[in-house]
Amino acid sequence: MRKVDTTAINYRMDDGELVLISTIGYSPTGEIFNLTLEDVATSTAIALKADKLLFLFGQDGVINDAGELQTELTALAAEQFLAEHPDANDDVSLYLPCAIRSVRNGVQRAHLISNNVDGSLLMELFTHDGIGTMISREPLETLRQATIDDIGRMLALIEPLEDQGVLVKRGRELLEREVHRYSVLEHDGKTIGIVAIHPFPNSKMASWLAS
Repeated sequence: MRKVDTTAINYRMDDGELVLISTIGYSPTGEIFNLTLEDVATSTAIALKADKLLFLFGQDGVINDAGELQTELTALAAEQFLAEHPDANDDVSLYLPCAIRSVRNGVQRAHLISNNVDGSLLMELFTHDGIGTMISREPLETLRQATIDDIGRMLALIEPLEDQGVLVKRGRELLEREVHRYSVLEHDGKTIGIVAIHPFPNSKMASWLAS
């Protein structure tokens, strides 16, 4: 694939149409080529700067040596997997390099999903853990310093535990004053946990809060 007519594709999608891409390609001199579907899909996703590239294939996803499904892999981890498993399943050895190539070139996520499970596409896209393997350029789970913009999300995590009596109530003003003590755990941009350390220098002790 040398070029994708993104102008024509975007024009159709702007009209709310579903665009089907043929695997037949043409050279500038009129030669006709029968291209591989995985190359067409990958090149098109990259050219369109797509949010996601999804491959439906014959197994659950990438399986490690212990027989466990790898629900998330970075591009680097996926490359290491291929290097360590030269005899990997045919589908994995075919589609995983395409997934890696796509996220290395601007596609945000690539997914390898089983085509043997009813509703697998919905379960992959709309559940936290998914049902297949998702490839991303960088790790999806990050721990960072909290900022004042995180206060609303922090309260949403804390308040249910306060209502249950698990945590002492903390108002917004207190959180804003002590936000520098908090770290935020995010998964794919969504806040899933917070932790804070509150030091007591005089007693050489500290307390911690996790949610």
